[in-house]
Formats: sequence, structure tokens, C-alpha cells
Amino acid sequence: MSNLYSGAGAVLCLLAVGLAAILVAGLTRRRRAPDAPPPWSPDPDNPALLDHPPGPEWQQGPQPGELWLADVPYADGVGSSNGPCLVLRTHRDKADVLRIATQGSAPRYVPLGEHGWLDLSGFFRVQDTAFGARAGQCDEETWWTVRRYHETGWVP
Repeated sequence: MSNLYSGAGAVLCLLAVGLAAILVAGLTRRRRAPDAPPPWSPDPDNPALLDHPPGPEWQQGPQPGELWLADVPYADGVGSSNGPCLVLRTHRDKADVLRIATQGSAPRYVPLGEHGWLDLSGFFRVQDTAFGARAGQCDEETWWTVRRYHETGWVP
């Protein structure tokens, strides 16, 4: 009978060591999922982005980090839909935005509280005339995540 208990103890010990190894490996590896978008790298051909509006006329309209309702084109380029988006970069007469979806399960989606799910996979360029009403401000934690994957600011 004692051989049975020592065998069960050895199995439990091996399971505990294996579980500990899995936990350590999981905690020390990078948190980004393999099919999430890679962190951005600056484009040397683009002008430097500013962290503030270049002039007073840039204070009106969409600003980086703001949530807006806008007519955003579909990814395939055919048609568009009026919905919420997050402003990444502001140009003189247009802005680069990320689409906000009502559902999201892939690693490319980041929860955006009551507003839905932010799609980090790619931005859309939207003319200033496509913007409707301002819908709020991105929270600091989500904005930090967005900035890991996309350049943000004002394009002079």
C-alpha cells in the first residue's frame, strides 16, 4: 500500500513542477499574440509628426486621441459606414483613424469600454468633411496600447 502512495506522490510532484514551469514561461514571455499587428516603425519618407497642433487653425476638428462619429470607408474600398472611430493622426484637411467595432475576438481588437472594440489592424484616411460629432476621449491605457502599434500626432 505504501508503494501506491509514493507513486501517487511522485506523479503529483511532477505535475506541480510542470505547472510551475508553464506558469513561469507564460509570465515571462511577451504578451502580444502572434497574429496581432506588429509594433509600428517610423516611415523615413514621412515628415516628422508633431506632438502638438502646428497652429491655432488646427485646434478645431478631430484631434489625436479623440473618439468621433465619421463616415469611414470599408477595408475593401467599396462603400463606407457611419460609425465611431479613434483619431490617430491629424493632417491639414483629413485624419487617419481606427475603426471601432461592436464585437471583437481576434487579437487585433482592444476593448474600448462602452464604445466597443478598437480594431488595431490598420488605419483609414478620412476627409474632415466625413466627421460628424465628437463622441469622447480615448482612455489613457488604451491610448498607450494604440501608440505601441501606430504613429500618432499632427502631420504638418
